[in-house]
Amino acid sequence: MKNKLKSIFSNDITEKKQKYRSTADIKREKMASYLIWGLVITIFGGVCYMGRGWSDEEIKQSRDSENNVSSTFAGRLKQRASSLLNYYNEPAFDKLLPDPLPEPYQRRFTLVLDLDDLLIHSEWSREHGWRIAKRPGLDYFLSYLSQYYEIVIFTAQYAATAIPIIQKLDPYRSSLSASLFREATRYVNGKLVKDLSYMNRPLDKIIMLDTNPDSYSSQPDNAIAMEPWKGDPDDKELISLIPFLEYIASMEVSDVRPVIASYRGKHIPTEWARREKMLKDNIKKEWEEHNKNNNSWVSFLLNGSTQRSPQIPQLMTDQQRERAQQAYIEYQKYLKEHGEEMLNQEKQREREQMSAMKTSINSLIFEGIPKPPEHV
Repeated sequence: MKNKLKSIFSNDITEKKQKYRSTADIKREKMASYLIWGLVITIFGGVCYMGRGWSDEEIKQSRDSENNVSSTFAGRLKQRASSLLNYYNEPAFDKLLPDPLPEPYQRRFTLVLDLDDLLIHSEWSREHGWRIAKRPGLDYFLSYLSQYYEIVIFTAQYAATAIPIIQKLDPYRSSLSASLFREATRYVNGKLVKDLSYMNRPLDKIIMLDTNPDSYSSQPDNAIAMEPWKGDPDDKELISLIPFLEYIASMEVSDVRPVIASYRGKHIPTEWARREKMLKDNIKKEWEEHNKNNNSWVSFLLNGSTQRSPQIPQLMTDQQRERAQQAYIEYQKYLKEHGEEMLNQEKQREREQMSAMKTSINSLIFEGIPKPPEHV
């Protein structure tokens, strides 16, 4: 009997506790209800906003990018959601390079170079930590080809780690036109892609040297696939590419892609040397046939001796190469005489920029946002 009474009283107490709600509990429940309804309304409003009709500006942008716009609510919602997600997968800017300079200051061709295992090789050991080796002939490669190309380093490294290395490669700021980092790549199916269509340069004038096929998967016709350099001090692969790249720029080919395609699957330096030799042999043969009668017996009777044979005509690329090499020698001489002064001036500019930045930050903190000038 006692057990029954205890169970009855305990059940009554439990029911009373369950029925009783404190003021704090009621407030929490109301707050949770408001939050849930607010979330539902926000989601509903967001869906309606994402599915709204296209504005004139959006239609214009779609025409410029040659993308069709959907006329249905679901289609607009899908396109805008996809565009929102692409914000995190696309490069940071629509134009990775500034607009070209006016002639004659802008190079007609752009050479895009990877950094890791193409220009440098990094390795780590317990004894020495991280060490970075520079590829043999790199200084000459960059300085010489900068006469023909706008040279851009495009690396998958972050800017914070790559900038100090790039500054060491071009201390005088004379060979490299720009540097692009991971922030400028596209993220496609888990891979980093260097999309040249964002370069703000015509694709028919861009050549890309890279060791990773994923990097040039968007424009494989513009790429020259390179084997990774692992630190071999006797490597000459980079230097051996100069005549081929020099030929493309000096002859001002209308589209680099067919030229690169003609060397696909072949070792470019070897194939280029073979083709150049064949061309020179043909020119020499034609020249000899054309001038075989220059030293005839008639000329001997008239002049008393045979005339001096003219020289075999040079290729246009050979003439251009001589001028470019002479310009390179003169510029190296200039750097030898004024290089230290140039470095000091660069350091002074950096100090002035840092000082101006600190001054502007301090004035913003202590003086506030400056007032706009009053118009009289």
